[in-house]
Amino acid sequence: MESAHDIGAGEVLACDESFFTALLAADYELLGTILADDFLVIDVLSGQVARREELLGAISSGQLRFAEVTRHAEERSVRLRDSAAVVAGRTRMVVRYRGDEVAVQSRYTHVYTRENGRWRLMSAQGTPTCAPRRSAGRVPLFCDTALAGRIERVEAQLIAQSSEAARRRAGTAGFVIPIAGGVASFAGEGSPFNKVAGLGFGGVPDAAALDEIEKAFAACSRRGLTSWPRAPPTPTHKGCPGMRSSRAR
Repeated sequence: MESAHDIGAGEVLACDESFFTALLAADYELLGTILADDFLVIDVLSGQVARREELLGAISSGQLRFAEVTRHAEERSVRLRDSAAVVAGRTRMVVRYRGDEVAVQSRYTHVYTRENGRWRLMSAQGTPTCAPRRSAGRVPLFCDTALAGRIERVEAQLIAQSSEAARRRAGTAGFVIPIAGGVASFAGEGSPFNKVAGLGFGGVPDAAALDEIEKAFAACSRRGLTSWPRAPPTPTHKGCPGMRSSRAR
């Protein structure tokens, strides 16, 4: 007769197998029932962190495909507690991302939690056991526009907060102006926070927004606060190609 521990371990392994089955079939609906709401995956190739919605989005859009997932069942183990379990195992995967293909052998750790009587995957992390084989260049699996947007928003917040802190400390005038998902910042003469950052993920700024920024920098220049050029810097962020100052036009 099986013990409660053996039954629980079997349920966890069945859920783990369903996870790989869903990846192979690109079955994002099944995958959505397996992944916990706060699921995180750490990319086996780049070490980047992706959330549940990013993984599901990459699979549902067809950008990410698992062409092969070979599991080594004899090397899989489970550590079980009342409402948590850790699975360690080994796989060989062939992954396609936007037409590029990479084969990677890795050992993985999956963390499961029991919610409302069923096991759900909270976290997944893989560690390569040998150098991945790529068909064409480096393959960053999860650095899509959503992740890039999050990175840029954090950078814009950092610039804004640092600019305000620098101005308070020095007692100088300046500004932080939100624009198109980013910020334009002036924190004092020679400050590294005199810049336009994170631009483009909130849309393309219109001429009026550019004029506002240019006038703000010009006002600081007239007050002798900075040696900034008459026109603000041309933003070069890839999210807003070809954008230039209204005075430069």
